[in-house]
Amino acid sequence: MGYAKGTRSEKQPLKGGIVINDAVIVEYTKGEKQPKKWHDPFFAVLYYIHLICIFGGAFVWGIPFLTNASAVDNDDHNSSAEDNGEDLSYGILMTVVTSTLFAFLCGIVALAFMTKFSKLVIQASLLVSVALSLIAAVFAVSAGNVQGFCGGIVFALVSSCYACCVWSRIPFAAANLNVGLTA
Repeated sequence: MGYAKGTRSEKQPLKGGIVINDAVIVEYTKGEKQPKKWHDPFFAVLYYIHLICIFGGAFVWGIPFLTNASAVDNDDHNSSAEDNGEDLSYGILMTVVTSTLFAFLCGIVALAFMTKFSKLVIQASLLVSVALSLIAAVFAVSAGNVQGFCGGIVFALVSSCYACCVWSRIPFAAANLNVGLTA
């Protein structure tokens, strides 16, 4: 943001322009008022139908399974299998809860890592793409698959060319990634 004319100690932020060497270079206004309307009502309706189906399925099939001790077919098991239904329900519930918490923590760690090392993440993704293509080619050769080897080499070459072409743009991409992550 620019500053109004005056001495350095008197300068105040200027709204609506960029000031370079005490001259307003670019005048601008802050966007236009956008109308409040749905741009994709069809997809919004599909999204809500999707949510209703997920919650409906969870309610219809999930709750009875977790609360019903007869979720396990007792005819095929021995007499101690009557307790297995409750154990199975509790085990599934604990697995879901543990997996959810673990995924949440992994997401927080990944977000923090990508925010701190965004340039490194982009560079690594480009290099890993090349490396995985080469690894696929090596596995194809070891399996005697010539077409797989050729495909792995072609993908490695294309990935290498792409990495070389965009390598100079990584700082800009990292800045965009940071903005997207912190927004």
